[in-house]
Amino acid sequence: MPQRGADWLLDLPLPEVSSEGKIVYLSPISSPASYGFHLNFKPSEIVRLPRHTFLLPTFTDVHIHAPQYLYAGTGLDLPLMSWLERYAFRAETRIDGDTALAERVYTRLGQRLLENGTSAACVAAYASPCTREEG
Repeated sequence: MPQRGADWLLDLPLPEVSSEGKIVYLSPISSPASYGFHLNFKPSEIVRLPRHTFLLPTFTDVHIHAPQYLYAGTGLDLPLMSWLERYAFRAETRIDGDTALAERVYTRLGQRLLENGTSAACVAAYASPCTREEG
C-alpha cells in the first residue's frame, strides 16, 4: 500500500515539453537518463506544477468514422443497426459524393477532436461499397 513520502513518489515521470507543446522526453525521475536533466535548462524554462495538479496526456481515438460526425448525438434511442441504417450509412454515401461537404465536415471534426483533447485518431473517411447507391 502506498504511503506518503515513500520512494514510489520519487519515481514520477519527468517530461520535457517542446515549445510546440509536444512531449519530447519522458522517463522516470529515478532513471539514469534523468540524472542532471534539469541542468540542461535555465531556471526560467522549468515549470513546476502546483501542488494537487497533474499533467494529463491527450487522448487517442482508435476507431472513428468521420462521415458519421454529421449525425453525432442523434438517434440515441435507436438500436445500433437502426441508427446505422437511418443515419450512418446515408452520411457516408452523402459525403462520398460531395467533396465540399466532406471538407467542411472533416475540418470541423478535426477541430472538435483537438478542442476536446484528442491529438491522434484512426479515421475511416470513406463510404464502403455496401453503402453506395447505384445508378
